[in-house]
Amino acid sequence: MAEMAASKILEHDPGDASVYVTLSNMYVEAGKVGDALEQRELMKSKSVQKEPGWRLENLMQKIQNDSNNLAKTSVLYPELGKVTKDKCLFHSERLAVCFGLLNLPKGTTTMRVFKNIRICLDCHTTMKHISKIS
Repeated sequence: MAEMAASKILEHDPGDASVYVTLSNMYVEAGKVGDALEQRELMKSKSVQKEPGWRLENLMQKIQNDSNNLAKTSVLYPELGKVTKDKCLFHSERLAVCFGLLNLPKGTTTMRVFKNIRICLDCHTTMKHISKIS
């Protein structure tokens, strides 16, 4: 089924590197290493290049290197009796911004993230820094 889907997508966009990479990864997971390598070779022969992905942790590291003004933490978990920073890393709005950075066309200048509740201070500050560095 993945092969059929990949074929249909490549009919419309033969330069979509994500199709080759995803299919290659699926082959590896299915134990079909030869087929996975074939997908990578197809990419090379067609001069299709994968744009390097940014993981959220890498983006956060850039932000921390860029500024000491990033809020230390802003989420208090009373049941633990302490403030924890790691929980903020996976707030939906941060994940949405990273998804947008990965999937919007290169050169896109505006991204809007809509949320039906108030955004935490840490996420707000993070988004300001993401706007500045990316």
